[in-house]
Amino acid sequence: MQKNRYVEFMLADLIGIGCNFLSRFLFQEALSFELSVLLSYFVGTVTAYSMLCSAFTKRKKSLFKFVTLNIAGLLQTFIVSIWIFAVLENDVAEDIACTTAHCVALGCLIITDYISHSRMSPAKRRA
Repeated sequence: MQKNRYVEFMLADLIGIGCNFLSRFLFQEALSFELSVLLSYFVGTVTAYSMLCSAFTKRKKSLFKFVTLNIAGLLQTFIVSIWIFAVLENDVAEDIACTTAHCVALGCLIITDYISHSRMSPAKRRA
């Protein structure tokens, strides 16, 4: 039972990250890269939350963990995106720099989400 919940959270996380990545392209048509990264993160978070809202209504601790992890994830994604973009912006085309920076940041997010979900799992703490 616990394993299914863990898989459900990770699947929702991956779909949210995909929505995050794709929505940045739409936002960047009208906004700066930095603001696009921030707004696209919220699109991904809302997507993941909508997939998991039934789990949150049953467990208030899960909602707190979700919000906490997403605040940390937003900061991480923003900082890594801006840093990688700053490193690349003078060496490659702007579109490539933006996409690469955002991909690297989301790749880091996938890794930290996996680690945080696995460490926060009640099954892991009992063992």
